[in-house]
Amino acid sequence: MATLPPLTANIINLVSLTDGKLLHVSLYTGHAELRRLFKFNVQAGQNQLYINSLLNDIQDDSLRVQGHGDAVIHNVSLSFIPWEPASTKMNLVQSAISQCQTASRALESYISSITVVDVPLDQVGVFIDTYSAQARKIDEELARLRKEEIELYREIRAGVAVGLSAESEGEVEVELLYAVSFCSWEAVYNIHVGLEERENPQTVLVYKAVISQNTGEDWTDVPLTLKTTTPSYGAQILKLKSLKLSSSKPPSRHFDRGRRLGHEHYQPCEISIDYSRSRTPSPVRQPPPRAVGLNVTSKGDGQFSHLVFQVPGLISVSGDGRMHRITVIELKELETKLWWLAVPKRDTSVLLNAKIKNTSPYVLMPGNASMYVDGTFISRSKIPVAGPEETIDCSLGFDSSIKITEHPISSKISHHLSFTGFNSLRSFGTTKTTSTLYSRRITILNAKPIRIDALKLLDQIPVSESEGIMVKILKPAELNKPGKSSGSEAGRDTGATASIPTPVQSPLDTGRVQITAQWDSADADKELPLLPGSRNTAKSEGKMSWLLYDIPAQGTVNLVTEWEVLAASSLQIFEQEE
Repeated sequence: MATLPPLTANIINLVSLTDGKLLHVSLYTGHAELRRLFKFNVQAGQNQLYINSLLNDIQDDSLRVQGHGDAVIHNVSLSFIPWEPASTKMNLVQSAISQCQTASRALESYISSITVVDVPLDQVGVFIDTYSAQARKIDEELARLRKEEIELYREIRAGVAVGLSAESEGEVEVELLYAVSFCSWEAVYNIHVGLEERENPQTVLVYKAVISQNTGEDWTDVPLTLKTTTPSYGAQILKLKSLKLSSSKPPSRHFDRGRRLGHEHYQPCEISIDYSRSRTPSPVRQPPPRAVGLNVTSKGDGQFSHLVFQVPGLISVSGDGRMHRITVIELKELETKLWWLAVPKRDTSVLLNAKIKNTSPYVLMPGNASMYVDGTFISRSKIPVAGPEETIDCSLGFDSSIKITEHPISSKISHHLSFTGFNSLRSFGTTKTTSTLYSRRITILNAKPIRIDALKLLDQIPVSESEGIMVKILKPAELNKPGKSSGSEAGRDTGATASIPTPVQSPLDTGRVQITAQWDSADADKELPLLPGSRNTAKSEGKMSWLLYDIPAQGTVNLVTEWEVLAASSLQIFEQEE
């Protein structure tokens, strides 16, 4: 005769940390997904499993339960139950916080009501000292209570109840998958550029991750996966209402905001999840400040998928918010092109830059980068997101082996008398015009033992804001071709470009430098990126750039800019830089 299963459920109590094993952690930029395994014995019939002391930062809609073995999961519920002594103390702490806030407001109200007749002059110092001491005492007590509130909040633990039915007695496994807050990772980089190979610079990028989690629970010897996507739990698809036209005015109504786009909640093993929750709101935790460095830009089509990194080996991360730095991967021999930038009008120093192409299959996430040249630390930059085959432009510091000299501006003034017509039968009118010819010369010396592939110089030509003043560009002529005048009218074109073979004074190389002159926002600059903030208004602002390619070793290049300013001799001209 078969034995009937008991009518009452078999109760199984497990503790998360002692009875469960953390199998895997998937870490995102704002939370983490944990997989925890529990093994236990069930009896034939109904079994009720209680898993206690889970993290209190579980995101409600993220919980999933999967079973392995001869048992069927019927229902799952999640609850948050504070430890009774902690709950009582929490009420006392929150009451004390309220009292401190009331005392602080009362003190501020009192100090605001004081007038000059209330405190004698010889007692002002004592009064201020007393006020400061009382305010400091209240602030310190409030900070202590806030800290104690956070510690008590940690003692509120989550519990999961799982109903199972089994046909026979035996061991089963239950796997919990859930997301917790206050966990994050961010990318950081060490970029090493080697210039020993002068013609072909070598670049090594060390991809690192800074990991932190402030859940109060340590992750010990666990496989870790880094991801960049952000799942949306419990989100629903947006819906549209019908839009109708009518000749009568409809009554006023309030429209609901649309819900976020997402996917349906997936429940493995036929789980029916019923969440119950009684929980104290968590204190707001501010993210750690992020360092800001030099600006770095990236180029590419942006067509790449999200990042998934399986960190080698097992990782241990403490739950106290401390940062842990791990090496994800080392990318070697990245394609690198060097280029130089200078603004001689401001400073004759030359900035060395590198265009680094991401030839790896990995996505470079935004993050801070430490730049090294030949093993020497140069600067810190901020790397933008860059997918495979995209490039990033970053600064490598100043290069003293390129000498730039900006010679003093020379000017030549001439006067002209022009006929304007007869004023009467016996007299005629004339206008006296002053023409000033300006010439500026810039000399570039490449003191390196190798050639310079690309150098960009930013320069400026004055523009007129008055009808009576005309500016005519003489050199470089490419800026003043027909239809591209640099006079007082602001043109819509982005500038002209031309490749000019220029003789070079060089004892080692008799080649010719390729020079392009253009407005700084010209589209013709394909190799050298524009500076951040550059716009198509460069012509109307008089901003131009020289692009020099293949300057030989020990070579010298002279650049000449000439312009003429014409105005009535009686008109006084003022120069203002904005």
